[in-house]
Amino acid sequence: MKKGGFWKIYRIVLCVLVILMVFFLAYIEKCLLRYEAAQPEKVIEAEIAVLKEAAQNNVIGTELNLGTLSEEEQKAYKDKVRTAKEWTYKVLSGGYSETNQTYGIYADDTLVAKADLACKSSEIVMAILTVNDWKLAGIKPCSTTRIADSTLTVTQTPATTKEPTEIVVKKFRYTFSLPEEYKVSFNDEVLTAESTADGMSKYLLESAAEKPVFSVSDTYGSEIDYVFGDTLTYSDIIVKVPSNFVIKSGDLDTAAYVVSLQNDAKFDWCKAYAEMPGVATYNFPKALTQPDFEIYDNFGNELAYEYVGNTITLTEQSALAEVPADMADSAELLKTTQMWSLFLTKDLYKYDVKTGKYNGSAEDPGDKGLKQMRTVLVPDSYLDSVAVKYAKSVDITFISSHKLPTPCFVEEKVQNFIKYSDDFFSCDISFEKIMLRNNGSEFLINGERDKLNSTCYFYRNKNYDGTDNSPKWLLAELVDKLGTDDTQTGEN
Repeated sequence: MKKGGFWKIYRIVLCVLVILMVFFLAYIEKCLLRYEAAQPEKVIEAEIAVLKEAAQNNVIGTELNLGTLSEEEQKAYKDKVRTAKEWTYKVLSGGYSETNQTYGIYADDTLVAKADLACKSSEIVMAILTVNDWKLAGIKPCSTTRIADSTLTVTQTPATTKEPTEIVVKKFRYTFSLPEEYKVSFNDEVLTAESTADGMSKYLLESAAEKPVFSVSDTYGSEIDYVFGDTLTYSDIIVKVPSNFVIKSGDLDTAAYVVSLQNDAKFDWCKAYAEMPGVATYNFPKALTQPDFEIYDNFGNELAYEYVGNTITLTEQSALAEVPADMADSAELLKTTQMWSLFLTKDLYKYDVKTGKYNGSAEDPGDKGLKQMRTVLVPDSYLDSVAVKYAKSVDITFISSHKLPTPCFVEEKVQNFIKYSDDFFSCDISFEKIMLRNNGSEFLINGERDKLNSTCYFYRNKNYDGTDNSPKWLLAELVDKLGTDDTQTGEN
């Protein structure tokens, strides 16, 4: 290289890196500015600016539908927002959500409107930032008018005189609106309300109390005390559980609150013949507090759970240590699975799994035991197609010469039973198969016995007649737990 060539290349590389760094920093700045501009608070602040200007110009009715308020309430409402000195806001929906938010808008600490925001779309930038496109989904005025507009005159006769004394008691009229799902009581009496077009219930109460306290209960059994004039907050409760779980909350029809049912992709292999549970998402809206649900698993046992924010998530199916006797016979499941192991080593037609006897001189029926194997497999299933393909492949002809002792299976275990439905379950089955060389020494595969350790799935045999003519449960699939290929059978 000529003298000075290194420094020339060095300067070129350095310039390229500086240019790239400038572009990279500009990209980061652009992404951060987009992220900041996409915050829901920006939408609310812009809406407040519009409302504030309309209120000051006494045209608030052009921005808000005041038709839900009485004429008297409208006048008080307009006076309130027109003279307000400070406008603020806060989240009412109980926490941050990436899909929707409800904000309370306040004029001098008085709740004057509720604004619903909805996320119309979202985009991931810089791999970590979510830029949401928030839009105003709706806004409605909130009346918290309390009017001392009348007096109630009663008479009282003191014990010291027979002349009646007139006492004047102030009487207040309170109007407020709450979601129609709530039940409101005052002094142990349930209040009646007028339904409005926006799904709210409008209440009117006349009372001598300065700040009456109401009892408000939601659909899920929660009850709180609500002081007139305070902000009433509520939240949507999200519950995600397997679809074969049951959620109970008093007499509530919880199934009506399922908003999505997502299939479990890991069971796509059996969706042609079996209905497998997915993940059900429930949305219980407008809960005053976190409800105490009863959640029952796939065995009908009640589960403990914890809230994370306002969400309950239970994703795993419950398991039992053993297969219930009223569901299936563990010994039969073990024999069915051992048939698969014998089929892979071309021993199925030689070994009787029921008696454990081996007949090394038994002749091949011409199909390598395929017909016998298919009697315990789900017809036309993936595993059935694997068996057909294997019996016709060249691989089965390369099985090393060997024989089996009687019995040949040891270390047998059937455990971890999971019920998905009345027609489908799984359990973990493991065993070792002893294989002998012709000289009597033990035949090992990579220094070990032929092992099976799999999660085995069983499907109810629709043709089961209650006899030994056909099995009650058919083998649907084996998912290896050893990390090896179950079809490996040895080497020549």
